[in-house]
Amino acid sequence: MTLEDEDQPGPERTAHTGELGRAISKALTALSPRDRSAVVLREVQGLSYEEIARTIDVPLGTLKSVLHRARERLRRELMTAGVNP
Repeated sequence: MTLEDEDQPGPERTAHTGELGRAISKALTALSPRDRSAVVLREVQGLSYEEIARTIDVPLGTLKSVLHRARERLRRELMTAGVNP
């Protein structure tokens, strides 16, 4: 086995990653469009809080509350789906 082989995901990991991705996608649909946008912009796109607040046109404090509630909702949705976030 070479080092390159160790970097390749096995079938179990690939299956788990696919299941997790589907669970996250489903959980995201439970969020409102604004909340979903905020989470994706932060967690996927890596935008700063200030950039996101400007993008979705909310005050910075509101954005922080939106993200907190959205993350909690995602956590609950994932736990309901049997995923331990």
